[in-house]
Amino acid sequence: TQVFSFAFDASILADISGKDIEIVVNGNRSGGNGSQRSAVDIGAVEFNANVQSLDQLTEIQAAQDARITVDGFTAISANNVFDGVIEGVKITALAESEDPVNNPPDTLSIALDSASISNNVTAFIDAYNALRDTLSNLTSFDVENGVSAALNGDFTVRSFEISLRRVLTSQVSGISASLSSIVGVGITTDENGNLELDGAKLNDAITNGLGDVTELFSGSFGIATRVDSLLENYLRSNGLIQTREDGLKEDLDDIEDERITLALRLDSVEQRFRNQFAALDSLVASLNAQGDFLLQQLENTSNIINRKSE
Repeated sequence: TQVFSFAFDASILADISGKDIEIVVNGNRSGGNGSQRSAVDIGAVEFNANVQSLDQLTEIQAAQDARITVDGFTAISANNVFDGVIEGVKITALAESEDPVNNPPDTLSIALDSASISNNVTAFIDAYNALRDTLSNLTSFDVENGVSAALNGDFTVRSFEISLRRVLTSQVSGISASLSSIVGVGITTDENGNLELDGAKLNDAITNGLGDVTELFSGSFGIATRVDSLLENYLRSNGLIQTREDGLKEDLDDIEDERITLALRLDSVEQRFRNQFAALDSLVASLNAQGDFLLQQLENTSNIINRKSE
């Protein structure tokens, strides 16, 4: 048995009359090794499944690789991305040369994007502060009304907050002492526990110690790396939060079982009280009947005595 794999997409085009029909085949692999884009004008030709000929196919656009020349060295790419031509730089070709005949050279400028680094640090701080606000709301206690939030006093939340604070206040070894903590790059804590950024101090650190700043945040033992690892311990499918949720669900199931058991016991007690009340009611009715009979007998006795005395 032969299995055929086709690396192309096909579509049918028709003119307004619907009589002239064209099948357009587009290769879905880029570069010179990709399939060709072809078309066949079938007009009113009747399809025959036994016909094997492709004589009617016409190539409209040949697939080819992208090429760039850097300092006399020609590089080829099937997807317009050139990675490694210049060490540490990835080049993406967006368009052909404006003058493909003379092909004048373009200048590629490479500079430190300190603004991007600063924006990433700012985003990190904003994310942390947003997380603190969320945790604060979930663990708050309204003293005036005596109302606790859903996770007030929860051990898992307290443990996470302590671990996160410990990571943020720790020092990273192996780099300059002045940049071994977030304080060195201008990140401090306000009176509410939120992080604040001194932009000028951060930019100075990036300019004069980019390697240390990079290691501080994204190194093997960097702050962001350790925060990511901490979050993974809590958020993965078998992490601490899922374990806590499973425990709470078990507690809810136990409470539900206890409620069912209590309801059955209350039904049993209610039925017992009903039976006892019915028995008591019957006893009272019997005593009332006996009392009435006794009163009647006493009246009869009194009447007999009165007649004899007359």
